Parts: sequence; C-alpha cells; structure tokens
Amino acid sequence: MAISPLPRSIRAARKASTGRATFAFAAYSAAGRNLRTSVSVPITSNTYPVDLWGHFASATTGTGTNAPAGALVFWASKTGDRTLSRVTASLGGGIMVSTTDSLNKSVVHLETFAQRSYSIELGWWLP
Repeated sequence: MAISPLPRSIRAARKASTGRATFAFAAYSAAGRNLRTSVSVPITSNTYPVDLWGHFASATTGTGTNAPAGALVFWASKTGDRTLSRVTASLGGGIMVSTTDSLNKSVVHLETFAQRSYSIELGWWLP
C-alpha cells in the first residue's frame, strides 16, 4: 500500500498555517507537490477553501467520513460565511489534521469527522 507523503510534511507546513487552504497546500509543497497547478481557479489572498471546492483540474474526489490518507477535506461554514470555510488533511480512518478552528483555537491538532459537526462537509480531494 502506498503511503501518502502528506503526514510526513505536516510539521513543515505548521508555520504556513492561516486557517485557509495555505496549510494544506504548504504540506503538499513540503512533500514536493505543487497543488496550485491542479486547481482551475486563481488562488489569491481572497481565496477560501469553499471557493476551491469542485475546481480541480484532475484527481479523485469523494464524500464521507473515511477520506483516504492524504486527501484534503473541504468544509463550509453552516453560517454561509465563506471566510470560515476550512480544509483539513486526512490521515485516514476518519482522523484529520486541522489548523486552528472552533474545536481548538490555539494549535494545529487532530480531530475526527464527528468533531466537525459545526461545519458542512463539501467533500474530499485526493490530488
């Protein structure tokens, strides 16, 4: 079974965390993969995860609580505020790495799908 390089690059990406897609993209970049070329919309300082969802040039997408390891899981805010959308990185088995959020406001942390009941899962993307 192939193991995603994403978990090994999490530590390298921690400093790039801003709560948007920056953390996830930096984690893949640290593992040698530029995701910007896999997204079909411009990424600017005003781009949020909800803006990226569904705009992938190629890759596998899906939904559900068991995203494969290395998949990026996209979340929308139940309030509809796009600035509160998030991307988490799946470690598999329903466990994800998240930047600071409502669950933990101070550190990058692990969380489960069940703990994100305050968000709406848009789906996962495995680049």
